[in-house]
Amino acid sequence: MARATFFPLGTRIVPIRDVGPVRKGQPGIVTDIVNMPSFLWWRRKYVCIFAGNVSSVIEPVQLEARDHGYTVEQLQAPGHLMSPIG
Repeated sequence: MARATFFPLGTRIVPIRDVGPVRKGQPGIVTDIVNMPSFLWWRRKYVCIFAGNVSSVIEPVQLEARDHGYTVEQLQAPGHLMSPIG
C-alpha cells in the first residue's frame, strides 16, 4: 500500500496517473488542503490547479512532487502548457 505524503501549499506537483480531467504528468501546484470524510475517518486531499486552468481535488497517493518551474499564473493561462511532463 502506498504511503501518503504531505505537500505544503505551493508545492509543484504532477499526477502519477490520469485522474479525472487531469492527465499523468500534467504540471500543477497545490493551492489548498482539505479534509474529507471517508467511511470512519477523515482523509487529507489537495486542491490543485493544473496546466490549462484545470482545478481538481486529488489524494496525495496520486501525486508526486516535481519542480517543473511553472507559476500558478502560467498554469491558469487557457490552453497553455497542456502537454504533460515526461
